Amino acid sequence: MEKDNNTNWVWVFVKEGKEKDNFLGQYSEKLNTSFIPCFNSKEDALKCYNLLVKEDNVKYDVQAIDRNFLKELLNKKDFTILVLDETGKIIS
Repeated sequence: MEKDNNTNWVWVFVKEGKEKDNFLGQYSEKLNTSFIPCFNSKEDALKCYNLLVKEDNVKYDVQAIDRNFLKELLNKKDFTILVLDETGKIIS
């Protein structure tokens, strides 16, 4: 299901866990912050996949999620949302 035309949706990587799934998080030394990389399109996410730091032997899936729902989930954690382009550059 494509969500690219709806600005309320972003694409994120989800890692499959034994008991629950989690978002793929990253850390930026430059910004001194932990964040969830989000993308405006599935294609951008897939192009950037190899640029992200990932755990070995873990399966990741790209999924669409409502941006506001993701913000609510992350309010309880020490993560922020950063929207990246296909090259990994922060766009918002």
